[in-house]
Amino acid sequence: MQISPGGTQVAYVVTQPILRTNQDHAVLYVGDAARPGPGRALAEGIGITTVRWSTNGRWIFFVLENESGREIWRVSPNGGGAEKVTSTRGELVYSPAYRGEGIAYQLSSDGNTLVYAVYDSAEAEREFKARVEGGVVYRGDKWYQQLIDLKWQSALYKLWSYDLRRRRAKELWETHTVMPPGYYPPEIQISPDGKKVAVLHQTTDDKQYSLDLLDLAGGQMQPFLPKLANTFDLHWNEDGQSLTFDSFG
Repeated sequence: MQISPGGTQVAYVVTQPILRTNQDHAVLYVGDAARPGPGRALAEGIGITTVRWSTNGRWIFFVLENESGREIWRVSPNGGGAEKVTSTRGELVYSPAYRGEGIAYQLSSDGNTLVYAVYDSAEAEREFKARVEGGVVYRGDKWYQQLIDLKWQSALYKLWSYDLRRRRAKELWETHTVMPPGYYPPEIQISPDGKKVAVLHQTTDDKQYSLDLLDLAGGQMQPFLPKLANTFDLHWNEDGQSLTFDSFG
């Protein structure tokens, strides 16, 4: 459930199982926060998560799962039909759910930019099949290639931004990780002023992490704290001048 910036409306999701198809059916509703009564249905699919209002209250963003996969969508609270925002050609990455629901994207404070990450699942599947069919399940030259458990796959992790005014996606950065997450997936947090993205990611097999800062305008990645221990739960402070996280080990 997400309350609108003005506090007058509430967006919420109702999910019901469909036994006949062995799938869920989710509906996104918006209702009046001050008056009882049924809400207006805005979108539906197999699953709906990560519901967020834009800062001006004109849009509701969410992740919709349908037969084609998961993508980021948006819809006006006044109705008019939902609009697909992204075409990821991969698998959306959910940041770990340390404080409630896992997050699949970040929305800038001015409402003009989305930042999200995608696993290149097609490449991961090709690499995994080539190794297994070739009889090689372990090669210790890179931490993300140590496939001790066959359920893990090395995957290319790509960070993207989407300009909502120009309707244009831009690849920002990429690294390797493991899917399904045998290690924590990289965490991303957009700064309050919308100019930087903090990226926390694992760099070695002994759980060493690096916290880097990505400039959204220029695309440069600047190392900030390159030698952290096991680290997670990354957040900007409200003034945008500092970051908090948990680190141990």
